Amino acid sequence: AAPAAGPHAEQARVECADTSGSSSTSGGDSALGNDDVWGLLAGCATQDDDSSQEEDIADGEDVLCGALEAPVGAGSVALAATGVAILPAPESLRAPLHALADLALNPQNMKKLLSAESGEAVLLQPDGGGPGTLVRAHFSKGSYTLLWLYAGDAAALQPFEPLAKELLPSLRAAAAGDVGDLVLAAGSLVVLLPPGARSREVFAHRDWDIPSLPPRSCFTALAPLRLPNTLEGRGPPPGLELYAEDGDFEGRVGYALGEAMVFDNRKLHRTEPRRGIKEPRALASLSFAPTNATLWKAAEVVLRMQTPGFYRRPLEA
Repeated sequence: AAPAAGPHAEQARVECADTSGSSSTSGGDSALGNDDVWGLLAGCATQDDDSSQEEDIADGEDVLCGALEAPVGAGSVALAATGVAILPAPESLRAPLHALADLALNPQNMKKLLSAESGEAVLLQPDGGGPGTLVRAHFSKGSYTLLWLYAGDAAALQPFEPLAKELLPSLRAAAAGDVGDLVLAAGSLVVLLPPGARSREVFAHRDWDIPSLPPRSCFTALAPLRLPNTLEGRGPPPGLELYAEDGDFEGRVGYALGEAMVFDNRKLHRTEPRRGIKEPRALASLSFAPTNATLWKAAEVVLRMQTPGFYRRPLEA
């Protein structure tokens, strides 16, 4: 969900049941497996929710039912013309992001994230020890299942760099007017937890909703890292819904590994609402801002709201 000036200006805290319990076996105590943890998280996410699966389907909130597929082109020309396009996201460049997603979705780290206050810094610790990765967990307004894990310092932003370098030439070619240059200003993991989001929990928004920012001056890239299985009859994993400038629904776009969905600061969009995912969905979100001094001041207003703990300024790029 998103208020007018950015998708995370208002946040909700998730209160979650303890998922660190153990089950007794003949060999002693053992930690919960991932399947058990996601089952518990799904129960946590739907606490106080008395709607059944059948009611979800009746509401039309989690099944495609022939939903319109949005026509999205590929490459910088399409991005310049329409403000949205698909660009390549090669596996080799996504590898550091996959490792980051694995770290975040480790059950013990996820327990810490779900117990944190929105905006709180959380150190993700690898199994077996070693240096941790600092993120800040921001929960989407109105939803207990959708959260952003923003890179909390320069080291945590490093996994986003290889893909950003791949995308930047196309973004520069699509940019309009005097943006100066474009820089990777922030990076986050967007995690959708089981069982998914309802329509009333996600709202159409612009990531850079500042009127003084002209079209094609800022960009967001979403690259899928984990696309979960869904319950029978629930269709493919939730994608992205696109909307026209006046708010009319244009259609949905499905995510695919190896592709990045890229859109500019004027593109209205939202997470496709649907219930029934069995495991978390994880996307890498890369935020690109202009270095032009006037435009940067406007873009920085959004960054301060979305990720006040850390973002990269043009001189630091």
